[in-house]
Amino acid sequence: MRRAILVAAAVFLGALLVFRVFMLPQLIVQGMMVVVPGDERTPADLGLPFEDASFEIEGDRLTAWFVEPDQPRPLAFLLLHGDGETVSDFLAVQKLLFDRGYPSFVFDYGGFGHSDGEHTTWIFRDEPRAALAELLARVDQGSEIVILGHSFGAAVAVEAFHDHDSARLHSVVFNSGPPALRDILHEVLGVPAPVTWLLPNLVNAKDDVSDFDVPVLVVATQVDEVIPYELTLRVYEGATDPKQLLSLTETGHNYLTRADSAWWEPIFQWIDGV
Repeated sequence: MRRAILVAAAVFLGALLVFRVFMLPQLIVQGMMVVVPGDERTPADLGLPFEDASFEIEGDRLTAWFVEPDQPRPLAFLLLHGDGETVSDFLAVQKLLFDRGYPSFVFDYGGFGHSDGEHTTWIFRDEPRAALAELLARVDQGSEIVILGHSFGAAVAVEAFHDHDSARLHSVVFNSGPPALRDILHEVLGVPAPVTWLLPNLVNAKDDVSDFDVPVLVVATQVDEVIPYELTLRVYEGATDPKQLLSLTETGHNYLTRADSAWWEPIFQWIDGV
């Protein structure tokens, strides 16, 4: 009888472990993220020459656009969009970068926009790393890459690349992103702290950001209506030198995608100076 109880307990604990490690993370991602359909806009609508750079990962086709000026600078941007966004939301950003001479690459995560598949934990590593490989294959061998993540995409940038080969990385721009999943669950969504510690911490930017050996720029807005300013500051505090904080006072969460050159100018100045 005792043996049967021990076997049953072991099976239960094993099943619980499998659920927490493999199934619960997927349920959290699918439950928290806002997936929006794509529209028909492309860079061509802004007069930009572009390549449909869509690529496959695990049999799913992910939508991607590569925009490159005629005489590109040896510095290209990998753009990681936020929750509830698609590649179309970065059209103005790609236009701004094009006008400044920077190539850029943006893609939709699985299930976002016109991309196939579902939004899974692949968002945090496999998909951005595959996108970086696609970008590197398109720019000159001597070009370096700026990883720029906005909102949720900022957390993705850290999770995907903090322990990745940095040989061709120039810098990382962490824009208005969350410090960790548990911080958002507790301090933004009101989930009791003890409950959050029972859940896997799928992203932990405030700790992992210290692994980067390239310059990191953390951009936070004091009137952010989505990710509180003090939460983004935790990522800056966790980063190691060389690092820089750009604190904005008069613009909300999505200023970046409006591509106002006045807001972008400090970012360009920092990139040119590191």
